[in-house]
Amino acid sequence: MQAGKTKTSDQQPRESTADPFGVRGRHVYCIGIGGCGVSALARMLRSGGAIVSGSDRARSPVVRDLDADGYRVLLDQQAGE
Repeated sequence: MQAGKTKTSDQQPRESTADPFGVRGRHVYCIGIGGCGVSALARMLRSGGAIVSGSDRARSPVVRDLDADGYRVLLDQQAGE
């Protein structure tokens, strides 16, 4: 059985309400975290218990909001680093 799945009385797997995404306690790094899709994914993962940080090219309003909400966002995306 996969992590985050539990068995019901009829033995059908279902999502566990304790960790529905299977990410609780895992570190997730999101490149492009200031984008509308990746920022939403970052928030979803964090709501599931993941430890989320990321990077983006610019300090946009979305990046400022993530920073204000306690996400660690780096603004240096140089190649090779």
